[in-house]
Amino acid sequence: MPNRRRNYCFAPGCRTGYSRVKDAPQASLFSVPRDEERRKEWERNLHRADKKLDEFSAVCELHFEPRFIIKEFVHHIDGKEVRIPRDKPMLSENAVPTILPNLPQYLTKKTPKPRAKRKMCENDHAAAKKKSRSAHETDCTEFPRGAVGDSGMDCDLTHDGVPVEPDHCLSFCYRLKTPSKYWSMHHHPDLNGVMYCSSTYLEEGVVTSEKVVLFLCDQPPDGYCKVYVRGRLIEERIIKCQEEAENVLEGVEATELCVGALNAKDYDTCFLTAGLQKQLKIKHATYFNINCSGKVTTKGG
Repeated sequence: MPNRRRNYCFAPGCRTGYSRVKDAPQASLFSVPRDEERRKEWERNLHRADKKLDEFSAVCELHFEPRFIIKEFVHHIDGKEVRIPRDKPMLSENAVPTILPNLPQYLTKKTPKPRAKRKMCENDHAAAKKKSRSAHETDCTEFPRGAVGDSGMDCDLTHDGVPVEPDHCLSFCYRLKTPSKYWSMHHHPDLNGVMYCSSTYLEEGVVTSEKVVLFLCDQPPDGYCKVYVRGRLIEERIIKCQEEAENVLEGVEATELCVGALNAKDYDTCFLTAGLQKQLKIKHATYFNINCSGKVTTKGG
């Protein structure tokens, strides 16, 4: 049994990752879900009777609808949307393989797209607000002022005083104290959670997020956290409270980043041996080892 993810696609008839196959497609490979129920859903969709989809299997991007593949970081800076290409694409949390080009067409069954939220006109909004206030008065008039904490309900108030109850297990993650002013919070349409990241402006006019923390509501009632450094996943853990989430951000802020091996502007690839070139990758005009985790134990390492 292998102890790492396979480097070829599990989908039936797919040639991605097979080095000996001529003209094999060049496509990104994605790990299968850790959750067993979701992994079984993937297995049913892939219709492969001769093999089981195990935790070390991989499925390439050719079998996912484009809306499930995230290829950019999206930031809002000074009211403008800024998109930063990822080094490696990633799947949204609700992604499932549905496209099987090498099997009969009837086996390709795309998932229905989520319905767009209905825009409320001014009258509808006023009616909804009035209804919400009315419900709040009905539910809370029996409690004396200041006794809300004793009821066991911890709710926030909007600007007009209407209580808003948390809608999922990560409600506290929308109000985390960030380690510095360089951290920001972002929402994504296909992400069941919230993303915090620190951004860096590079000389060539590129904004990059080298430290990213995803707080996901995948394992209710607890939240789930993924930490990425320079696009590489370095930590996963359960999050149960706001203090734990803020401690994660503090820890990531304190993480020292690898500065790389050589400046690519000073050492052209022609000066490197073929064997060394295979061990290095260039990122932001700097050479890094292809297995670099992005972090170091001491500053300057």
